Amino acid sequence: MPVRNHPFTQIGLAPPRPFLSVNMSNPYSGESFMVLGLIDTGADECTFPADYAELFGHNLTKGRKNRIMGVGGEVEAYLHKMVIEMPDVGNVETVLDFIPRLKTPLLGVNSFLQYFELTIDYPKQVFSLIRK
Repeated sequence: MPVRNHPFTQIGLAPPRPFLSVNMSNPYSGESFMVLGLIDTGADECTFPADYAELFGHNLTKGRKNRIMGVGGEVEAYLHKMVIEMPDVGNVETVLDFIPRLKTPLLGVNSFLQYFELTIDYPKQVFSLIRK
């Protein structure tokens, strides 16, 4: 079943934005946690705060090292394999960029959104995801 007309989420004083709760799991360790990720069409890949790597049983610096461009310029990232689990939509096996100093998990285009038809209605503050 697709995600339809999911309401934006407001965190603190920030304006409401398109956040989605997904279960993330490490296919090697079995560690699994529910994560609130921001749907980000400006992010090429899924990027998560570096602290999350250890929670999922990854050794951050043992991941493949990568340099990526972000809003603040070039940053160092460590890539680790993960599975994004959404019971109503299906699982997405992907590689996440874990980045030091990042605060919010981002669900990006190439490693997540490419598998969906995304519709965002900003005036109504809702979004929909339909698996392709």
